[in-house]
Amino acid sequence: MKKILVPVDFSHNSSDALRFAGEIAFKSGAEIFAIHVYSGTRPLKNIAPIIEDKMLTFTMHALRRHDRLKLSVKYSFHVVSNTKFLAGILSSGMLAEMDLVVMGTKGADGLKSVFIGSNTFNLAQKIDKPIIAVPRNTFFQQMKRILFCSDFNNHQNIERLKPLKDLALLFNSEVRICHIRTNSEEHPSGEHMSESVEEDNFFGEDVKHTFKIINAGNILNGINNYLQVKSDIDMVAVVNHKRSTMTSLFRTDHAKKLAFHANMPLLILSDTGVKA
Repeated sequence: MKKILVPVDFSHNSSDALRFAGEIAFKSGAEIFAIHVYSGTRPLKNIAPIIEDKMLTFTMHALRRHDRLKLSVKYSFHVVSNTKFLAGILSSGMLAEMDLVVMGTKGADGLKSVFIGSNTFNLAQKIDKPIIAVPRNTFFQQMKRILFCSDFNNHQNIERLKPLKDLALLFNSEVRICHIRTNSEEHPSGEHMSESVEEDNFFGEDVKHTFKIINAGNILNGINNYLQVKSDIDMVAVVNHKRSTMTSLFRTDHAKKLAFHANMPLLILSDTGVKA
């Protein structure tokens, strides 16, 4: 994990994302690429230097209490011109070189939930890169425990879990593999067992991991029920089944709303895995 893209719109949300990405970069030695999508009418060549200076000031202010992140992490600042956020990010040409995208998202202000904003949701549908959605006012934890949620849906490429394994290795995290069973079978099916064996082999002895089966009406309810019982999770990871015709996390009526506990970062993994 060497390059991390962080969209910056000068909001409190992007300030939180910069700090979160900085912690990962500090641990991994990665570089932060901050990008701003400019939607004004002034020529980009005239306005870009001004915005880049503003981004530098904004970043240093976001990290004002985190000297180790300011002094030890490399940051670069980039401006693209587009009237649409998503089109600007995609047209920048930067995504191909990135290993991870970290984005701030709007919280639900006082509610026990996290809203995945339309920008994060739409970007996740368009790219094959892992995204960490950072809710507002999220303070970085050491990620001692990551909850990976599976609904046994469309299991085709175990390499899709590589970003999760990389993070777990980086922070010495325990991965709790939560298989959410949405049917009424009393015992795990052969498909369930096969996937568990494959995941067990993938994480191996390098990453501490455990398995849990939860019966629930859908994957969202399964996640929420588990988090209500367990309060020691630092991050939730899910696979975005963009190409699945079956019901999955991102194809329900709750596609843009994940009713997690407040301040719960979400790792969105691509269903196409890691490209060579």
